[in-house]
Amino acid sequence: ASLLRLGRARHIRNELRIPLAVQGTGDLYGFDSVIEYDAARLRLLGVHRTHAASGALVAVGSGTPGVLALSVASSQPLAHTTVLSLHFARQSRRGGPAAAAVRIRHARIAGFER
Repeated sequence: ASLLRLGRARHIRNELRIPLAVQGTGDLYGFDSVIEYDAARLRLLGVHRTHAASGALVAVGSGTPGVLALSVASSQPLAHTTVLSLHFARQSRRGGPAAAAVRIRHARIAGFER
């Protein structure tokens, strides 16, 4: 089985960067996911593909503050590693670690399991 996981956040200058990784076994050709974040504390700057997803199609829906819809599709299996990097600006330093304000609400994996 394959799954998505948010990795350890990194602070670079005024940005918070959170990796989105694929883990598990079997071939994974895509996924749909909804990520929630605290819009009072974070502002989405962008979603960046890593080398592992360089040939994949990536669609990002960010029309609703605090909700990020992601779809990734590839003709080749995605590597079981970080495929996307979520970049945020911190709007407020209150409320504890900003990375705690980001979570995966839903994920649907597309692939062929072995």
